[in-house]
Amino acid sequence: LAVNNVNMKQMNVNSSQDTTFEQRSQEKVQAGEINESIEFRNQITTFVDDNPIITEQLIGDSPQPSGDVRSVSDARTHSIIDFLERPQFIGSFLWNTSDIENKEIFYLKLPDALMSPMIREKLSGFTSFSASTVFHIQVNAHPFQCGRLVLAAVPVPDILPLHRLNMISFDVANVITLPHVQLDISKETEVLLKIPYVSPFVQYDLITKFTPWAAFLAHVYAPLNTPSAASLQVNVFAHFEDIKLGFPTSAIVAQVGKEQLGPISGLTNTVTGVVGGVADAVKGLFPSIGKYADPLVGIGNGLTGLLSALGFSKPLTTIPPTIVVQRPSQYFNNADGVDQGLPLSLKYGNEVILKTPFAGTSSDEMALEYVLKIPNYFSRFKYSSMSLPKQVLWTSPVHPQIIRNHVTVVDAPGQPTLLAYATGFFKYWRGGLVYTFRFVKTSYHSGRVQITFHPFVGYDDVMDSDGKIVRDEYVYRVVVDLRDQTEATLVVPFTSLTPYKVCADVFNSADRPEYNYEPRDFKVYDNTTDQFFTGTLCVSALTPLVSSSAVVSSTIDVLVEVKASDDFEVAVPNTPLWLPVDSLTERPSLDGVPIAQVGFASAGTRDIRSSYVEGKFIPQDITGMSRNHELDEQPSQECIGERILSFSELIKRNSWRYVSDEKSLIYPAYAFDNPAAMYTAADKLPVWTLTPRSGFPTLLTSIGAMYAFYRGGIRLKIVPGVADQPKPLVEVALFTMQDQGYTITANDYSTDFCSSNIYENFVSAPVFYNAGNISPLMPNIMYKITSNSSN
Repeated sequence: LAVNNVNMKQMNVNSSQDTTFEQRSQEKVQAGEINESIEFRNQITTFVDDNPIITEQLIGDSPQPSGDVRSVSDARTHSIIDFLERPQFIGSFLWNTSDIENKEIFYLKLPDALMSPMIREKLSGFTSFSASTVFHIQVNAHPFQCGRLVLAAVPVPDILPLHRLNMISFDVANVITLPHVQLDISKETEVLLKIPYVSPFVQYDLITKFTPWAAFLAHVYAPLNTPSAASLQVNVFAHFEDIKLGFPTSAIVAQVGKEQLGPISGLTNTVTGVVGGVADAVKGLFPSIGKYADPLVGIGNGLTGLLSALGFSKPLTTIPPTIVVQRPSQYFNNADGVDQGLPLSLKYGNEVILKTPFAGTSSDEMALEYVLKIPNYFSRFKYSSMSLPKQVLWTSPVHPQIIRNHVTVVDAPGQPTLLAYATGFFKYWRGGLVYTFRFVKTSYHSGRVQITFHPFVGYDDVMDSDGKIVRDEYVYRVVVDLRDQTEATLVVPFTSLTPYKVCADVFNSADRPEYNYEPRDFKVYDNTTDQFFTGTLCVSALTPLVSSSAVVSSTIDVLVEVKASDDFEVAVPNTPLWLPVDSLTERPSLDGVPIAQVGFASAGTRDIRSSYVEGKFIPQDITGMSRNHELDEQPSQECIGERILSFSELIKRNSWRYVSDEKSLIYPAYAFDNPAAMYTAADKLPVWTLTPRSGFPTLLTSIGAMYAFYRGGIRLKIVPGVADQPKPLVEVALFTMQDQGYTITANDYSTDFCSSNIYENFVSAPVFYNAGNISPLMPNIMYKITSNSSN
């Protein structure tokens, strides 16, 4: 090799002039000689040298031209990230004609399902990683087959309580409420579902392989319909996106086997402290919240007023109050106001910050608009070649308290849809409802049906004794041609003589003592039922289903989903109508874009969960008119005096839990994993009993049962009362679940726990101590009642 003499000479000159590398002693310091070395880093390795580094290179050094390797390489940079983004074939799964509704076709855990030897080799040498997972689901059905699959994601399946997973698998209606995608095999051959990384742990531990971050599952939505018994192969591909690698390590990646949900981000960053600035900051929120950002609505000045109005905060008072009368329960029932509680923390103003994005989304998942717009599968009916003209195929009263009866489990009690559960926290409702009809048919099926809305009419009065629709020419109707169309979506507007309808107590009171709930009968619209519903939605046949029985089935299924319209709202919180319960069954085992107004019907799947919630899909009103479906503020201002925008507001209200006779009590502060009740029943008997556990359900536990994760503190109110001690003292201590094995004795005081305070007569304890940003685990509160004389 030739040495560049010019560079060498220049380096020698610099070295002779530079005294950095000379050994010398520092004045006034009695120590050894100081050797200032040279350090430089290459990737994760740092080189430390005592003397100057001499670099040799070729004269006119130049890397190899890319043209020289054109025959053996491509233009892609094959980095580790790029390699992990390669799609992998996960496997093939059979979908049989014998698989009934809700049959689980496959169940995969992430990232285990993608951890092939190829991927493990690339991840070797790293402690952890996180990524979004994109699944490609492919089928190749022939034109004479039809059916629907629903594919959904569940976060951290190994951490969530078992009863949560059981309830999901109990009914496909519960799967529909999860982030999902539907596959209509008559119109689509492939669908994609992207699952973000959501976990209490910031990354997945590659060394210990502790807890998968998600489960991906496929359930039968509508059975495979074909003239003869057959199977359909479902192919699954997957790849990683948004990949982030953890710290380098020498540990070996754990071996794993194959396994068979308007943004609030930026809200707090752009508020300037005046109403105008607040309004600009929230224009990207959901329409109902965006209205409240208008300066004329009076949400208040600055960030605190805005967050309080949206339910994100109930501030502690930072100014010592002048107490004239002891009022420990002041603002006890309000979502806003100032709380008088004393925090179980080192500093009085302890509170966690608002985190966005949170749990894989920048949307406010506690906003009522978000929850109420999630689709709810609640009914199905048949349409066949035997259906007569004018024959009524299906009816439903128009109201949100819709009960879903299980179609495959004998004597299973009716379960509320998510829409019914969410509106069950309130007394009144108003607004339109969006209905989607999914016709599970092939390209060789044809026919016509009509959808009619009958205001102020019960379902018995829409048909005659022969089951044929009457007076349908008097009402608004939509006629759907099923030659090519497979889906119809429409809005049923709110039609009422009163500004609000009642959304509670839709059950016959005579059944309450036995807890054998049967939906209230809406056969007739009269003065006993008119307070609950607005009328009847009806589907009737105009022609029989046209088909050739030799090649396709003579009967098809029609699936019905419902959700809230843009103008839907609820008012007046009351006792929840529904309780979160344990599952009734165990998990089944496995055998190995621009916004556009659109028409009523479409060929293929158009009404997608994310498109509707984000406002990209706007269904048409059954009247055919361009009605304004945005929230009407006048009824709430004139009749109620307030508008509820989020469940975050409702959980700020205190709820009674239970009375305890114990002198010392351990209370699970976040008892979301322990349902308030469990249903038990003898086999095939319709009588179900309710077993209370851990006290009466609260708004916090009932609303928390709808979610997988929590973040933030709680406020605990304790009213001590002992017969022989009229004014006892109470010590309240906070400790984590990891401390549960600690033995509590009569001499335990604040030094034994994370935080403790002693109170007289009434206490409040807002707390949140957690190692991660989100948590499915629960800290505990212990309180101890002692007499005044002993302290």
